[in-house]
Amino acid sequence: MNQHLRAPIARLSIVLACCLAGIATAAEVNVLSTPTLKASLDELKPAFELAFGHKLRLKFDGVASLKQQIEAGESFDVTILLPPIIDDLAKQGKVRSDTRTDIARTAVGVATRAGAENRM
Repeated sequence: MNQHLRAPIARLSIVLACCLAGIATAAEVNVLSTPTLKASLDELKPAFELAFGHKLRLKFDGVASLKQQIEAGESFDVTILLPPIIDDLAKQGKVRSDTRTDIARTAVGVATRAGAENRM
């Protein structure tokens, strides 16, 4: 596992485990997530299912699409979205604000190839 992903995956595992308290009889835990964490969730899935006996049903889509699906009543147990979107959904009563947990941060870098002409 990527060294930088260990802490976020550990936090995500704890969050998913805590969610089981509210859905203890569920055979599936439905997770709506952005594709950003697909590799991590796919890696976490077998260990989670083995440890807790619940199947993870993972659905990945873009932030705007997931927000619309939740607003339209899509069934889910856990969602992984950007904090401002979660805050907005909480204001609408679509998610519980007391369950929001930041699990990861991301940064994006940009560069041009060596030897490329500077056109700015």
